[in-house]
Amino acid sequence: MRASSRVLALSLGLATTTSCALEHRAAARFVDPELREGGIAYTSRQRARVISAGPWEVRRVPASALAAPKSVPSADFDTDGQGRATHEERYVFQIFVDGASAPVATTSCVSARRQGPEAALASAAELPSDDVSLACVTESREARLTLTVRGRLDRNLRGEWSAQPRGSGLLQPAAEGTKGVIEVLLHHQIWGRVPARTPATIIQIFREDDGDDSHTDSDTPHHSMRAVAAANLDRRGSLWMSPSLGPQQAVGAVSILGAHIFAPFGWEQAS
Repeated sequence: MRASSRVLALSLGLATTTSCALEHRAAARFVDPELREGGIAYTSRQRARVISAGPWEVRRVPASALAAPKSVPSADFDTDGQGRATHEERYVFQIFVDGASAPVATTSCVSARRQGPEAALASAAELPSDDVSLACVTESREARLTLTVRGRLDRNLRGEWSAQPRGSGLLQPAAEGTKGVIEVLLHHQIWGRVPARTPATIIQIFREDDGDDSHTDSDTPHHSMRAVAAANLDRRGSLWMSPSLGPQQAVGAVSILGAHIFAPFGWEQAS
């Protein structure tokens, strides 16, 4: 390669890296302030079928590689859309901690994406409006976690999750578990009026607070909820974890983040 070509390639690489870094910093301001300031930040890297961040490694595996893949409820939609093209995909991944050879949890997911009601207009505007739906089950020795998320890619998405602990290998009553909400931010409003896309898609996980809800506004949908984890869904982004999470709770949060990172929804194009 000639010197001029090498300089050009280096310049383009630096420009791309700088642009991505600026987008990631701009996207970080949409993360819950308490979590962003007090959480532990990691760099998340995705390569082929593996995601690594801090002590966690998330590996996607063929469902056939497992002895008995867990069944997951079908991913469905809240509204009727008969006649619109729908794509459904099932995937399984396992979570490893601190380089261990055995996984600490296995997550099975089913995702669905359906052509939006205004597909032609959305395509012309380069703004995906497809309906999306995601349902997952995470199984570990200590607990079972389930999640569901539904919405449209031209709006922010919202979902729910719940975790049931195990005692002597048996699941405890749902009342003894924990639950919370999931928020996927693809859009925001400038000055509270002008709609705009977020610089990068952000997912946030909220958990029921143990009592003190002074950090929230009673008019918000997260009253009595506390943000415990968040991530930038780009291939190389940031991940924030609350120091309040215990090891098993952190694995549950990583399973929710991994389910969204692997979801075939084109987050980088949608945001």
